[in-house]
Amino acid sequence: FGTFYSPAGVQDNPSALSARGFYHFTSADSNNKGTFGWVIAVDYRNNVFTNYLDLNLGWQGWRRLLTAADEEVKWTKVRLPLDNDWKIYNSVDGTPHTLQYSKDALGVVEIIGSITGGKVGFESVVFTLEEGFRPLQSTHFIGVASSVGKGSTPQIHRTAIGKDGKVCVQYCSNDLNPNEFITFGFRFRTR
Repeated sequence: FGTFYSPAGVQDNPSALSARGFYHFTSADSNNKGTFGWVIAVDYRNNVFTNYLDLNLGWQGWRRLLTAADEEVKWTKVRLPLDNDWKIYNSVDGTPHTLQYSKDALGVVEIIGSITGGKVGFESVVFTLEEGFRPLQSTHFIGVASSVGKGSTPQIHRTAIGKDGKVCVQYCSNDLNPNEFITFGFRFRTR
C-alpha cells in the first residue's frame, strides 16, 4: 500500500493534469513488485480514475469514474443568423423554440429546437456544429414537420448531419409547406 504523485504530461498519467493517488497490491512477486491490485488517482480538478493490475492480463487501463456533476450538461445556442434563410420557429403564443445543442460526459450530443422558412435540399445547410460536437460518421434523422396544408396527416423531414458538422434538412414530406415547421430532437455519439 502506498501513495504517489504524477505530474502533468508524464507517460501513463490518467489525466492531462497532474494527479495524486494511492495504490494497494494484494500479491507481490519475489522482488516485492506488485502483481495483483489497484490504483486510484485524483487530478486537481477532482476527476477520479482507477486502474487494475492482474499479472495474467496486465494493466486493465485507466477508467474515469463519473459523478452526479457529470450528469449536468451545458446547452449551447446555435449562433444566429442561421444559413439559407432558416429562422428560429416561434409558437403561436410567440415562444421561440430555441435551437441548441449539448454534449454529456459520455460524448452523446443532443440537438433540440425548431426552425422555419429556409431552403430544403441536400446541400442546404441550416448550421454547422463546432468541432467536438460532430458525429463519428455522417448520419440521418427523421423528425416532425408541419402538416399545414395536408389536413391532419402527420408529416416528417429527413435531416443529415455530416462528419464536418453540417446540418442539412434534405427532405420534407409536406410538399405544400416544406419549410413551415421543422423540429429537431436528435441524439448521436461523437468522438
